[in-house]
Amino acid sequence: MSATLHLSLPVADLSASENFYVDVLGARVGRRRDRWIDVWLFGAQVTLHEAPEALLPLDGQGHRHFGAVLGADAWNDFRVRCEAANVTFVRPVQTDNPGAPNEQSKFMIADPSGNHIEFKTYPHEAAALESPNAEAAS
Repeated sequence: MSATLHLSLPVADLSASENFYVDVLGARVGRRRDRWIDVWLFGAQVTLHEAPEALLPLDGQGHRHFGAVLGADAWNDFRVRCEAANVTFVRPVQTDNPGAPNEQSKFMIADPSGNHIEFKTYPHEAAALESPNAEAAS
């Protein structure tokens, strides 16, 4: 078996979270139990645990978040999909360092429980890891 990133998140409402991750983000459901489900999102196994008591208040800056780096077309399609679903944008679309080798465009959204998810795209793939050998790291 190849390595797979696994992430576990507390959520307030399992049903609302499943709807969000599946219907809005396009994840597919894996295992399911009474108080948690696994969803597969961008190749990662994300376990959503119904545990509202474990949610932490976020300050809006997105210090605790996860995300995905997408190709430009997929990133733009995904942005449009989020806008059409009236997803809460914690950080609006922005482009840092336009025209520079380390240019990146990004936005951050919140799931129904307030977990932040960031989506980025880079015109130059190596800039994602600030390494000339970014392909070797994947």
